Amino acid sequence: MFEFLKLSFNVESMMLPLMGAVLIILVVGGLIRYFQQPYVVAYIVSGIIMGPFVFEIVSNPDAISKFSDFGVIILLFFLGMEISIDDLLKYWKSSFLVITLQLIISFVLIYIIAYYLNWPISRVVLMSYVICLSSTAVVIKILQEWGEIYTEAGKNIVAILIIQDILLAPMLLTINFFDSAEFDYVSLLTQLFGIGLISVVMYFLLSKKNIKLPLAKILRKDHELQTFTAFFICFGAAFITNLIHLSSGLGAFIGGMIVSSAKETDWIEKSLESLKVLFIAFFFVSVGMMIDLNFVRDNIFVLSLLMLTVFFVKSFTLTVLLRLTGYGWLESLYVGAILSQIGEFSFVLVATGKLTGIVSNYAYQMSLSLITISLLISPLWVFFIKKITTRDIIINDDIVNLNVD
Repeated sequence: MFEFLKLSFNVESMMLPLMGAVLIILVVGGLIRYFQQPYVVAYIVSGIIMGPFVFEIVSNPDAISKFSDFGVIILLFFLGMEISIDDLLKYWKSSFLVITLQLIISFVLIYIIAYYLNWPISRVVLMSYVICLSSTAVVIKILQEWGEIYTEAGKNIVAILIIQDILLAPMLLTINFFDSAEFDYVSLLTQLFGIGLISVVMYFLLSKKNIKLPLAKILRKDHELQTFTAFFICFGAAFITNLIHLSSGLGAFIGGMIVSSAKETDWIEKSLESLKVLFIAFFFVSVGMMIDLNFVRDNIFVLSLLMLTVFFVKSFTLTVLLRLTGYGWLESLYVGAILSQIGEFSFVLVATGKLTGIVSNYAYQMSLSLITISLLISPLWVFFIKKITTRDIIINDDIVNLNVD
């Protein structure tokens, strides 16, 4: 988790690339916002421009990638402060049902394809997982920018994303299981213990309703201590879940819920807001840098076909499943579109699949390109579906009316 500390930097040599990177983000960000698109698109496009296949402003994308992990952690920490535990428990059953059915349907569809391509069952399982996961970073960013985090659809979407984050650990265990030499039973027991511990914390938060942070009165009067305390709570909780082999983002989310229960969200939000913007930008810029434009050019037809298949099939599947859980058709279509991209945690699954020999190097590059481009296209796809479902789009507190009922 703290490998970024091993990186060494030459400040003088970084000045020009840093200014160039900031200038690109400003220019692209201005253009993107002119067309009423979220900053997610601006960051990813900026990453492509400053990456190794265009201007090569950043010569060490790995350094950016290390910092980008903080973006997801801080994003989920803020999300935990904004989401009520009562709402999460209200939606978890329907959300878990949707995810389970989606996994089954994905497995069946990929198995049919695998039958003709002679894929092993391990690859079928891996690709089912990869396709099912949605992007927590992209979706939460869109919901926050469009002012929909507190809507019924927003709460249900958040519940689905959090359950997906929890399921990442057993997904990784399943993939490693196919490589019997690498399967770690100690890790399995550790994760089961972690899930039990999280259940206890959730029960405690639900029963107490209101808790008190140590030295809360002193912290309200000291801005510098506020900043370091907020930082400690966020990354301390992430570190604990990382130790028990669960998602760091999940720990940050729970840390945010603890802060929310303590009614201390105001000063913590102010303390970490700037870091949140910076590290989330790092995350999406690093995603843009991962796109191998040469590989995309050589495989543009296959990638386009796969991309269309993923977006349409995933949107359609989620729309039907959400309709079965009681949503209206338009609401189901909108939620299905928001969750239709392939998530950033799928990078981890694909990398694990490569290490265990489940996927070839070509399939690995294809998966990376597919995931990255889906993250780029997703906001545009959601914007298009939003017009069809005639919803308000809120951008920087300005409402863009789209023929609302």
